[in-house]
Parts: sequence; structure tokens; C-alpha cells
Amino acid sequence: MSLFAQYYIQIFDHDFKSEEVVLLVMPCCHVNSLYNSFPVTWIGGTVMCYNMVSFNSEDLLKTFSEHGVTFTSLVPTHYIMMLSLPDEVKKKYDLTTIKKLLISSAPARRDTKLGILEMFPNSELYEAYGSTEAGIVTVLKPNEQLTKLGSCGREVIGSDIVRLYDDDGNIVTEPGKVGELYSRSPMLLSGYWKAPEKMARP
Repeated sequence: MSLFAQYYIQIFDHDFKSEEVVLLVMPCCHVNSLYNSFPVTWIGGTVMCYNMVSFNSEDLLKTFSEHGVTFTSLVPTHYIMMLSLPDEVKKKYDLTTIKKLLISSAPARRDTKLGILEMFPNSELYEAYGSTEAGIVTVLKPNEQLTKLGSCGREVIGSDIVRLYDDDGNIVTEPGKVGELYSRSPMLLSGYWKAPEKMARP
């Protein structure tokens, strides 16, 4: 049930449609691809895996253009490498089919976000935080990308709580104070495979 809950949430929070053409660049065992593939095929969209041994930023732009990709999910380094390509290279490819982009797995700077939105003029930008065990926990939607810099967004629909606790088990309320993030939602795993003792640990 946790996977079905995550699929529903992804469809809602990312406004996925049956017309999507999704390119999976991240490893397919990673939450970044896992939770952006099955939700789209479930509603009748197209999902392709990027078959490259190493990352080539120009080839990725070429792939976007040739296959009419509408969505992909990348880490900041991928975007920075694409943005650093010479202008004459970037102009060779039609990037207007991209309607949505996700950036995750590491913090993204303002100049990176502005560069992405300029390079992909028809695209909205999402930012997300999550894990394979907990699913997608928070999402920063396009309307808050530049007003909530440094934030990984609000809890996804269907989440119960997202809180920070300090080493003593107290809720962190002060800005800038370090804490460990806890979430509770339908996406959480029910247990580790053949390792019940891991679930018993505090």
C-alpha cells in the first residue's frame, strides 16, 4: 500500500498527465527514478530510461529534443553541467517540450534555479526531499521556488507529520538549530526485509 500511496501523491503534487514523456536519468533503484516512473505509466504516460554509462550534458539535451521529453528529475550537478555548456551548443536543441523539472538530492542555489528556468522557458521547477524508505517527504512547488530559497518545501499531501528532533528527543523550533527529520505518512515501509530487529531499535 505504501507504493500506491506514493504514486497517488506524485500524480497530485507534480500534476502528472497521460501526455507525459518522462526520461529517467538517475539509477532506477533510487527514489529519484522509482517514484517518477510507475506513477506516470499508471496514468498512461511514457517513461524512458536514459541508457548512458556516464553523464554527458550535451547528449542529454539532444535526447530531450529528439524524444519530446516533458519531465525529468536531476540533481543540481546535472543542471550545472548543462548550464555550463556554450550558448551555441545549447541553442542547437529544442528544449520547449520540457514542461516540468525536478531538482533534488542536494541543495540548489538561486543562480542555478534561475539558469534552469531560463534554459527551459516552458518549464516549471519542483524541488523535493525524500528517501527510499520514507518516500517523497516534502516538495517545493514552482510558485515558491524563488521566495523560499533554502527550503525543501512543504510536506506532501497525505503526510501526517514532519518534525525535527534534537539529540534529546525535543522538537526543534529555533531557526538554524540542527535536528533529525522525522516523518509519518502512508509511504513509510512496514519493515526491513528479513531484519525485524532493525525495526525494534529506537
